[in-house]
Amino acid sequence: VTYLLNKRPDLALPDNNAAIGIDPKNAMYWANRGYVYASSNQIDSAMKDFDKAIEVNPSYANTYVLRGMLNYQRGQLDAAVKDFTKSINIYPFHTLYYARANAYFQEQRYDLAVKDMDAAIGQVPMFAGYYLGRSQAYYGMRQFARAVADARTCLQLGGQIPPQYMMMLNQVSNQ
Repeated sequence: VTYLLNKRPDLALPDNNAAIGIDPKNAMYWANRGYVYASSNQIDSAMKDFDKAIEVNPSYANTYVLRGMLNYQRGQLDAAVKDFTKSINIYPFHTLYYARANAYFQEQRYDLAVKDMDAAIGQVPMFAGYYLGRSQAYYGMRQFARAVADARTCLQLGGQIPPQYMMMLNQVSNQ
């Protein structure tokens, strides 16, 4: 982890290889090495390690999260949604709902993005960013009153709204 924080994933690879050599049945080691490969832009190697981690332990939620994030970054939104869904089924945590909501948003499946933002807000109701995300999904659905209301909540919680989005909300706030 220290190597990754210092932006030196190349130095983390030998440690991950050694860990896998010691315990090849540990999904965390495969997932960690997959993350190292992903951080080095070695996408094929990362995907192979994520797949191996899932083969070793299909209940290790973190592998689905990591693979989902990589799929999201690659624009493979359907695959990202599937991975985030798997991770949510194992460990229904607010950040996973948020990640899947972002994928839904990119696919313009705003109703599903709202549903996942609702789940995230249900777990952490004081996090401003979730209200901003839901506001943007409501805006995509042309539910402008709800979009404005969530934007206000975001601001009340100390969050920030991008200036361009604020201008868009101001234009529709009377509709």
